[in-house]
Amino acid sequence: MGRSKSQWADYRSQILELYRNNPSLGYTEAARMLLGEDARRKDLDTLRTYITRYLQSISEDISITETVTETKGYDEPVDEDALKQFCIEEGIDYSQVESAKFITHLKGRKTFNVAMKPNVAEINAVDWDEIAEKFVKSLENVKPADIQVKRFANGVSLALYFSDEHVGLKVMPNNVYDIEYNEDIFNLRTDDAISFVKTMIETYPIDEILIAQMGDELDGYNGTTTRMTHPLPQNLGNEEQYDVWLAAKVKFFDAIAPLGTAMKFVGMANSNHSGKGFSYMAFRHLEAYLNVKYPHIDTMISRRFIQEYKFCDHTLLLTHGKDDSFMKFGWPLHADKKVDPIIRQYIDHKDIRGPIRLVKGDLHTSASDRKHKYTYRSALSFAGGSDYSMLNFDKSCPGLSYDIFMGEGQIMSGDYLFYS
Repeated sequence: MGRSKSQWADYRSQILELYRNNPSLGYTEAARMLLGEDARRKDLDTLRTYITRYLQSISEDISITETVTETKGYDEPVDEDALKQFCIEEGIDYSQVESAKFITHLKGRKTFNVAMKPNVAEINAVDWDEIAEKFVKSLENVKPADIQVKRFANGVSLALYFSDEHVGLKVMPNNVYDIEYNEDIFNLRTDDAISFVKTMIETYPIDEILIAQMGDELDGYNGTTTRMTHPLPQNLGNEEQYDVWLAAKVKFFDAIAPLGTAMKFVGMANSNHSGKGFSYMAFRHLEAYLNVKYPHIDTMISRRFIQEYKFCDHTLLLTHGKDDSFMKFGWPLHADKKVDPIIRQYIDHKDIRGPIRLVKGDLHTSASDRKHKYTYRSALSFAGGSDYSMLNFDKSCPGLSYDIFMGEGQIMSGDYLFYS
């Protein structure tokens, strides 16, 4: 039987203690810390609501509020209570809000534009000079590999969609499905991916391979998403995320490129976790290495939300599915009545003909829809589920989605699942 409201009041002193020590603690996490991992979902939801309302009523006593109207940035006075409620609903840490502006959209929806404090962007700042030095040194002794590329007149083409690797993602202990994810598991899955590709090369007459990096390679700069509104639990800092991901990719290409199959690399740098330069810098470092050591590999890095790419007899429309700046909600798992017209309009605007395949990531789940003008393909996540996705959506089985292009518009699709 659930607890009554009066019983939740017994937690007030513990709530205050939690938020004095960590003002940015999430309400769901706080409820779980108070009730334990085995608590009923209904009790967690009720306590979370109680915590939210209780903190709103006494927030001045625990030093998590600041006067918004006296800070720089937006200089118009705002209703602080309304702003606090907006921050709660959007998952924004109110204590890190520098200023805000109340706005009304054309369709009548009322909301806030929020500017965050500069010090948020200075936490764990990357030493880019050190990164540049690593970059130069890493190429000093790299020599072009002597590789004879094999082509098959009637071969097939393989596209691998490395999506949502989220290097640095921390999954809390005792989570819903007892899932683990860390640097070691990421590297084990990279080894599994290498073995899978080698098996595919041995099994099929593969004429060329496309390695498409679909976004969110790194979990997030300074422990947050690109819009700085969603704090992220992480087990690696900025530079560690960069180094771990890059080392794994170098290992992957060093294992596959010498096999002599023609290869292409595309990096989609516009995503909601590692966009705004984070993935882009890692891609550029990898691209420089590939251009020196494996000049037979064609490379492209795109900062567009959608990138057209000709592969086999198809035009691929590659996208992460949620951009790094403007989208509050990403594209759905299936092409619904909202996103379908956008895609068709894009195809018409670009005057794209022939077989078209849109491939996206972001939702950590595999799916495929056949529409009149195109196929809509959602790719699995290399990382699998986070605490957020497990509690709000589903378990999200980790894996590597792929397509085999057989010519004449025919494709065989699959998902290679990770059990490590």
